[in-house]
Amino acid sequence: MKAGVFITGILAFFLLCSMMMNVCLFDNGPTRYIISASMTGTGTLTPSGSVLVDSGADQSFTLSGTNQYADITWKLDGYIVQDSGTSYQLTNVTANHTLLVMVSTPG
Repeated sequence: MKAGVFITGILAFFLLCSMMMNVCLFDNGPTRYIISASMTGTGTLTPSGSVLVDSGADQSFTLSGTNQYADITWKLDGYIVQDSGTSYQLTNVTANHTLLVMVSTPG
């Protein structure tokens, strides 16, 4: 075996190992975002708190235990996105968001 071929083979081996280690050591997996979900009024929001969602994924939220006559408003990042209903689906998540569900009972 010639020295040049041997050295080229060794360099190729180290280059391949380096590339594989780079993928293994620095691949942090999919990007994840936080949906900060909370509510005001009576009832239970599921899930709530800091909800981790993979980039591009959908996340559903459900409200339970509310009065059937309650006024329900869903806000995403301060904007009304839905003004009734006990469930909301956030689609194609590509950023952090704040979800607030406001429940008020007419009196």
